[in-house]
Amino acid sequence: MIFNSLTFIFLCFIPCILCILAAEKAGGRFRIRIQNVILLLFSLLFFAWSGTQYIKVLVFLIVLNYVLGLLGKRSRVLLIIGVVLNHRRVHSPMLAS
Repeated sequence: MIFNSLTFIFLCFIPCILCILAAEKAGGRFRIRIQNVILLLFSLLFFAWSGTQYIKVLVFLIVLNYVLGLLGKRSRVLLIIGVVLNHRRVHSPMLAS
């Protein structure tokens, strides 16, 4: 079963995420952060299902965006740099298949 098939998405991926997020009741004030971590891990699993060759690039972009998002609250220049870097990474020949 390929990862972008409707069978995988609607019978495996989405139900698993919804069950885990519904079962996750602990966390108190950190509940939103826990849900974000769960969604991040399942998203990486979703992309790794078809092949792991781009997981390193994806993790790098996630960390870069997170750091620039935190720093971008103070500086619009960093926010613009983050958008430009994302555009350059997504449209780079290394990722073209």
